Amino acid sequence: SWRPIKRNRLAKKLAVSWFFNGLANGVPATLFPLYITTVLLLPESDRTIYIAIYFLSCIVSIPIWIKLTRSIDRIHLWRAGMFISAVVFVPASLLGSESAWLFIPICILTGSMLAADLAIPHAIQADVADYHHWRFGSSQTNLLFALWNMITKLALALSATLAFGLLELFGQTPLALALIYALIPSVFKIIAVLVVRDFKLSADAHRKIKQRLA
Repeated sequence: SWRPIKRNRLAKKLAVSWFFNGLANGVPATLFPLYITTVLLLPESDRTIYIAIYFLSCIVSIPIWIKLTRSIDRIHLWRAGMFISAVVFVPASLLGSESAWLFIPICILTGSMLAADLAIPHAIQADVADYHHWRFGSSQTNLLFALWNMITKLALALSATLAFGLLELFGQTPLALALIYALIPSVFKIIAVLVVRDFKLSADAHRKIKQRLA
């Protein structure tokens, strides 16, 4: 069962990109409470406000991303979402108590890009499962999705270990916390973008694969 998956370059690229993107999302999620109180010096009650802004932006943006997939290849949209998220999150490493209000537009923008993570990659995974069926002559959809779900859990677990490990190493100072919270996830996002830079499974190619499978 695993042998064909090892030969499936698209599945492996998507798995690696999915892993680094998971790390990029997990590190700030782990450190968010500390970032609010230690770096921005805001009261704990303000966490709810920023979380609400972040997720409301995500919810509102999901239909927009889905609509864009009708005219733009999904892989290009997802790469764009990850890249924009990486760029707009970097300034979070420079904020402090006097500039805490600037974290609001950062939450809005990164929340909107999170919508791309929720709306697009699973559809790409389904396309890769179709490609695998066509290329290797057998359906391994269950195994492929099990692999991607396992990677999701692994990335979340490692992101918490990484975040607190780095804090232990460099000390829980506001500067160290800000850099770990914002810069490292941005680097992981860029890696995720680069991994799938030559991901050759366009919407047209997928349509042809579905026709051949039918």
